[in-house]
Amino acid sequence: MAPLSSFALAALVGSASGFLPATTPSFSAVRRIVRMSAPAPSADAADAAAADVAARRQAKKDSKFVSAEMRPTAMKLHTRSQAPKEGQKEETKEAPMMKWEPTREGYLQFLVDSRHVYTALEEICASRPELEPFRDTGLERVAALNTDIEGMASGAIPAGSDPI
Repeated sequence: MAPLSSFALAALVGSASGFLPATTPSFSAVRRIVRMSAPAPSADAADAAAADVAARRQAKKDSKFVSAEMRPTAMKLHTRSQAPKEGQKEETKEAPMMKWEPTREGYLQFLVDSRHVYTALEEICASRPELEPFRDTGLERVAALNTDIEGMASGAIPAGSDPI
């Protein structure tokens, strides 16, 4: 920053310094003096400011795109119950979904699928040294899944029993 003139310095320091003229300049006058003595911004700062202005303009255009062009299209997909003021899609009288009832065979298939996933996961953890922290954590599931599958397949776990 360029050195301040003695007048500007005196205005900033105060009347105790003895440099002030008989009348004290206004705050805006001091601000003009300080601003005039400041160095001009560098080209990098000017480029950054221009890029910031361009980014703000683009963001403003994008927000107008969302509100002006996308909103009407989105409202065509909403029903009156979803968007009471603007919804345009007709309400449909669809039959309610059937209540899903799990079956023993379906649960057994879930256990078999889970065993495949956990077997692959445990093999990967055992084969890679960087995954060593994930070994022997007590969260291994393959042995427990094997026990559950054998019990369900042999009938040792009766249908409708509470597994807990």
